[in-house]
Formats: sequence, structure tokens, C-alpha cells
Amino acid sequence: MRSRRKPAIKPGPELINERWKLYLVMIVISAVIVAGFFLSGKQHFSSWDFSIRNSKLRKQIDDLETEKRRLILARETANSPTELRRAISKIMPGATTVAPTLASATKPAGKQEDKTVVAASFKKGDTKAEPYSIVKTAMVLPAAKTPKVERPSRTVARNNAE
Repeated sequence: MRSRRKPAIKPGPELINERWKLYLVMIVISAVIVAGFFLSGKQHFSSWDFSIRNSKLRKQIDDLETEKRRLILARETANSPTELRRAISKIMPGATTVAPTLASATKPAGKQEDKTVVAASFKKGDTKAEPYSIVKTAMVLPAAKTPKVERPSRTVARNNAE
């Protein structure tokens, strides 16, 4: 038996047109895939760049915070009383420092009464005790009188259901 072969069919214009459409779609899809790879690569390397910059900035922040703590400590040390006395003695060698006196509510022993005594009171029932004295330590002015604002009275409305 002899095999009969079918003759090759020549493609018509519509078959050629459909192949070009297929080729065009394949080219567009491959271009989108290649563009996606380039975009993802760009994002990957830019994220690495941002992380490197971020670590540099964090190190700079840590250095600045350390410097700030050092400066605050230096300021506190410079403002301490011993440092101030030392600086004053360098500027004015003949200056003497006066020890501060504390205010007290008791009468100093062996001293005459001062004009700074404002008021005196006795303990209840004790007529022989020394009076307590109040020593002025600062000038105090009376506070300005403010007008009293009356608040409206609040009444609670109750339901008959309660």
C-alpha cells in the first residue's frame, strides 16, 4: 500500500495575520517581564542604599546624644558651687565667701530682738516660754484681690421612673 500524503496547505492571509498577532503578544509579554526584572533590581539596590544611609544617620544620632550628655555634665559641673567659688577666686583673689545663713522660726540665743521680727505667739497654756518669732527672708506683697465668681448651683433632674 502506498501511503498518500496530503499536500501542504499554503497559509492564507488570515492565518498569517493571526500568527503576527501571536508574535506581537509574545513580544509585549516578554517586554513586561524584562521590565519587571529591571524594576525589582532597581528597588533592591535602592533599598540597600537606604539601609546604608540609615545606619550612618543612626550612628550620627548616637554620637550627638553622647556629646549632648557630655555637655550637660560639663554645664552642671561648671555651675556647681565649688566651681563657682574657684572661678570667683581666680577673678577676684581678695574676695571672701560668706556662708549662707538659714532662716529659722526660733529666737537666736543671746541676741537682741531685731526689727525683722514680724509677729510673736505663745504656746497655749504656757506663759513662761519664749515666744516663737517669724523672721522675714523675702519681701512679700499681698496678692491682688480677685472677685469671687459664683458658680451656678447644679440641680440633678430626676425622672419619676427612678
